[in-house]
Amino acid sequence: QLSGLLLGCFLFGAVSLLHAPLTSPADDSLGQSIQRPISDTSGRLHMWTIAWRQASSNPVLGTGPGRFACESSPATPSHPHNFVLQVAAEWGFPATLLILLAGAWLAGRLLLTITRNCGSERPGEQLLMILLAISIFAAAIHANLSGILMTPASQLMGCLVLGWAIGLYPRAETEDSSRSFVSAWAMGALGIVVSLLLT
Repeated sequence: QLSGLLLGCFLFGAVSLLHAPLTSPADDSLGQSIQRPISDTSGRLHMWTIAWRQASSNPVLGTGPGRFACESSPATPSHPHNFVLQVAAEWGFPATLLILLAGAWLAGRLLLTITRNCGSERPGEQLLMILLAISIFAAAIHANLSGILMTPASQLMGCLVLGWAIGLYPRAETEDSSRSFVSAWAMGALGIVVSLLLT
């Protein structure tokens, strides 16, 4: 982890410091993308303001799915690069609260599973579960700064990572088959709801 951190710092520093001498004076595209001030939000604050206005004007039901771009100027992108604000603007605050509660509950279950299985007999699976959890949490944070949940490639990768994590989820050997049956139906229903939301 330390070597990965140091390598990342080295690469970031190299790109930040050495890009100017390596680019030609005629090509300013790299300079515009890298030499922006660190406080520059690339128009995100403007998009977030539009989404907040839409959510505030329609707090219960929102403006409707996919209506963020329809309710704003033609120059505005199709999504506000913030998943929570997009759900609030298009679906309303009650739906946003339900999604946040479901996400918090699932995140808690994932962390609880990881901590309970720290001394498991299969350390390879434990390490893989930790890495998958890190990628899930990183994607959840990144979704509030970009459109990672709106692009098909990211949605497909998210389904693969979530499915992989669910496949590693330890199954308790219990004699109560009705409980495991209900749990399987609950997981299936949750998968259907998530798929419909992504759709």
